[in-house]
Amino acid sequence: MKGEKIEKILKILQGGAEITVSLLDTFLCGYNTSYKKMRMVVGGGSVVRFKKDWAEAYQERQRFYIILSKLKKEGLVAKEINNSLSKWSITKKGLNKLQLIESRKTSDGYSADYSKYKKMSNKFCVVIFDIPEEDRRKREWLRFALSSLGFSLLQNSVWIGKNVIPEQLIYDLKEKGMMKYVHIFGVGDQGTIKILLNK
Repeated sequence: MKGEKIEKILKILQGGAEITVSLLDTFLCGYNTSYKKMRMVVGGGSVVRFKKDWAEAYQERQRFYIILSKLKKEGLVAKEINNSLSKWSITKKGLNKLQLIESRKTSDGYSADYSKYKKMSNKFCVVIFDIPEEDRRKREWLRFALSSLGFSLLQNSVWIGKNVIPEQLIYDLKEKGMMKYVHIFGVGDQGTIKILLNK
């Protein structure tokens, strides 16, 4: 659920900078009672219902500020103060994060974020793939996966990095039927190329 809220904030800011109140209102839109509606309530409805909705809105507002603070700390969003108003915008890092989040929804349920498996090596690893156009979603998924591991694009469909390919990625490639399209090589100290995985 927290991941969905992070995605919602980043998506809102993707459309343009927002002041805090406006961002909060848009963020809470879609819940049982939005914060904006709660502020506009003058009367009507039972007192019990109002108190319940107010309590829910207050809790959601607190969660919103916690998430926003976390996103700022991670460098995914930036805050600018103008005329005593806080204005929020998404950063380049935030856009990349949003792409990673969205890629998970278009890749058969497989996460494209392998950063928790990231492990540096003292040798270069090269990943080359040739994935058919009809499987372009899988191709995008693999690009995001390699990027999350710290690999860089050398040229079209050729990625390089001093990183270890985790077993989880190999497993997911097999599960997605992509191994026949992917070749992984290791570059030795003398510049020799060794096939690590090609089937």
